[in-house]
Amino acid sequence: MEHMGLGKEYLENALGYSVDKFELTAGSNLGDGYTCALLRVDVWKVYDEPGDPISIIVKCYPLNESRQEFLESWNIFKVELGMYERVIPALTKFLEILPESERMPLPFAPMIFGQYIKPEDRLSLGRPLKPSDNSIVMPDLRKMPKGPFILRDRFLGFDLDHCMLVIENQARLHAIAWAYKSKRGHDSLHEEFPFLDNKFGELLKAFSSYTEANIRTNEALFHDRPEILGALEHLKSIYASVEELYYECGVNHKEKGHTKDNILKVPGEIVQDEVPWRTLLHGDCWSNNMMFRYDEETGRPVQVIFIDLQISRESDPMIDISYALFTSAQLDVRRKHLKSMLHVYFDTFTEICDKFSVEPFPGWSWKEFNRRFHRAQVIGGYMALDLHIMLKCTDEMENLDDTMAKLDTKGEDETDNTQKVVNFFTQIANTKKVHPAFLPRFSAVFEELIEDGIL
Repeated sequence: MEHMGLGKEYLENALGYSVDKFELTAGSNLGDGYTCALLRVDVWKVYDEPGDPISIIVKCYPLNESRQEFLESWNIFKVELGMYERVIPALTKFLEILPESERMPLPFAPMIFGQYIKPEDRLSLGRPLKPSDNSIVMPDLRKMPKGPFILRDRFLGFDLDHCMLVIENQARLHAIAWAYKSKRGHDSLHEEFPFLDNKFGELLKAFSSYTEANIRTNEALFHDRPEILGALEHLKSIYASVEELYYECGVNHKEKGHTKDNILKVPGEIVQDEVPWRTLLHGDCWSNNMMFRYDEETGRPVQVIFIDLQISRESDPMIDISYALFTSAQLDVRRKHLKSMLHVYFDTFTEICDKFSVEPFPGWSWKEFNRRFHRAQVIGGYMALDLHIMLKCTDEMENLDDTMAKLDTKGEDETDNTQKVVNFFTQIANTKKVHPAFLPRFSAVFEELIEDGIL
């Protein structure tokens, strides 16, 4: 792995002590969907007594240059490093204004080391950029002292215990960030953390051919379900406006007269002079971006850590909630327990604002919270278009570096790197082979959205 730059010198610089030996293995599996490379490293210190090594995860640029340039173009890596270097420490320090007994942990892992070499500084390296030049080092959550954190099997989905834990921690993150912004007197978190004003919305628009391919694939898979075909047709007509309204990436929706309320199949209630709710989001809240620690006796999840913060940003908190519930919950959890789950979010958010003596979002009430969540369920439908890829059969998975290398040699030299990545994912979206877990989960999502008048 020296070609990645992950040698002894790198590890000693990152960890701050002399390294006797180390072993590297893959830190993720095919299908985990991470845009960066992940490596697990077991490290033995010099003069350590014989025993277990220290285990870390190194998240760094991939080997493939097209993927590197894709990350560069859209600030994806810089956002995650900024979250660990600046945002999370600032929020953690902010929590210290509360009595120690009232502080609540943020749902993030600690960072051991991070670095990013700006493009203008790379010439001074005197060598080509190595993947590890842009990297984040963290503890291996699978080997923590209080018990391992593990990914929930994405094919199983979240049961009620998992959903309750996730939505409580979403509320915790959103409320602490909102209180921080309020106490600091900021109109936007971008004032202090400009990298959060990222280009994710523009990236979504660049991926329009991928979204359309997903719609076509789902139409083919559900060709005998006219009600789902009708819902997909409605989503096809509004998805560009969904992107613009929720991800702030254009103004065409204004020309169409589209709002968050009237893009629904059955238009929602309109509140005059509505003030947007904006706070810090995880941004990519589905099951593969969360790791859980379990009670050894009961087997129930007791702690969750949010990982993969590459599209964290300031926006509508309903995006995180709807995204998680509609892509990751088991079939009957939303239908049976939605009200109780939303109450956990509402009560947690309200309680944290009270602790910090700040007013919640403008117009905050249980009724208004439900109104905004109701219309944001359209995000659930939009994100569910990806479910056939999120739940892709294991034997269909491809190594991103290998596949991108093939595209690089197929006469696509004149194609910009973003378009190469779009072409790659569009190719994946066209697959008709799906995992058995996909059909019932997608059906449940769309049946609920049809019943609720969303699609």
